[in-house]
Amino acid sequence: MQRRMVWAVVLTAGMAAVSSHPALSQSADDPALKHRDSTAGQVPVAKQKVGVSTLPDDASGEFEIDGRGSTVEITLEKSRVSGYVTKMGDEGSDKDVPVTFFFTEATVSGHRITFSTKKVHGRWFSFEGTIERGDPQTPRDQNGYYRLLGTWTTHEDVGNQQFHEQVSYKSTPRTGDDR
Repeated sequence: MQRRMVWAVVLTAGMAAVSSHPALSQSADDPALKHRDSTAGQVPVAKQKVGVSTLPDDASGEFEIDGRGSTVEITLEKSRVSGYVTKMGDEGSDKDVPVTFFFTEATVSGHRITFSTKKVHGRWFSFEGTIERGDPQTPRDQNGYYRLLGTWTTHEDVGNQQFHEQVSYKSTPRTGDDR
């Protein structure tokens, strides 16, 4: 009987200590639904510089960067451009895992398009160039109907390095439903 009393005192003291500690106790409003910020869950919008686009609306879409599944997605809307780059990771914990880099700045003027992405794991990308119609023999439902042509730059924090390359990325197939 005396053991039960000791355990009851120990349990009561322990519960009192837990419930009085703010990190371990629940407050009355913990299970309640909370209002979210109006921007919660939205894709970040790139800083825009005003320009007049002469690109057709259907130039929006996905362009293949490499044969590993890496792409750049470009959305054109009324002389505004937004998008992101998805690259397959090539090091450590990112190996063969898609990593997304959202545009932080983007401009479109005429056929010219530029963008820079957000930095992820010390790496980011920028592009300066154009979107051009691909081979006239290529139908819309095949790769290469449009081409992203220009200078692609990979920026690396390690060693403050930049790698520039001239690229011609093919668009992925466009169908009538993509518009």
